[in-house]
This record gives sequence, C-alpha cells and structure tokens, in this order.
Amino acid sequence: VSTLAFPRDNVTYLGTKGSNLNWFASAVISVVLVLMTCLYVVVTYRAFRITVLLRSSLIKQIEATRQAERKSMNKTIAFASTSHDVRTILAAILGLLDHCISNVSHNSELRSCLVDIKSFSLNLL
Repeated sequence: VSTLAFPRDNVTYLGTKGSNLNWFASAVISVVLVLMTCLYVVVTYRAFRITVLLRSSLIKQIEATRQAERKSMNKTIAFASTSHDVRTILAAILGLLDHCISNVSHNSELRSCLVDIKSFSLNLL
C-alpha cells in the first residue's frame, strides 16, 4: 500500500510497500499533524485565557457599578431623611414664631423682625 496519491498512467510509480519514500511521507504527514494539533491547543488556550480575563474585568466593572448605585441610593435616602428632619424643625420654629408674634405688641421692632423670620422660614419649607 502506497501513501502517495499519484496516478499510475502518466507518472512513474515511486515506491512499493515498505519503501523509504513511503516511510518519509508518513513521517512528514505525522509531524505536520502533531504540529497542527499543538498549534490548535495553543490557540485554544490563548482564546480561553483572553475570555477569562475579559469576564473577570466585566465582573469587576459590574461590582463597581453596583457599589456606585448603592452609594447613590444611600445619599438619596440620607438627603430625604435630612430634608424631613429639617422640615420638622422648621415647622416647630414656625409654631414658636406664631406664639411669639401673638405675645408682642403690634408696633414694636421685635414684631417686625419676628414676621421677617417667619417669612424666611416659610420660604425654606
């Protein structure tokens, strides 16, 4: 059995069973197959490594985004809570201002100051 594929009609038959040319061709084909297999393994390994690196980078970016969203949500909650607390205190101050204004004489300078403070406080609400 010959490993070379030549037509017998036009070309001289290059070897018989067990000839050196057949062994050489078999060895060359075997070496090429081994090299191609090694190349395939190396390329596949590099592609897998790049995929792993990209995935880890994506996971880090997702985690950073989640942390930023949590910080933003915490700031929003803190601001809303603080805003509520400030409005509660301003409402108490307005109540005290009403009480003070009712106890001060109508033409006094203190009354005009208290009325100004009340109007400023209403603008803050």
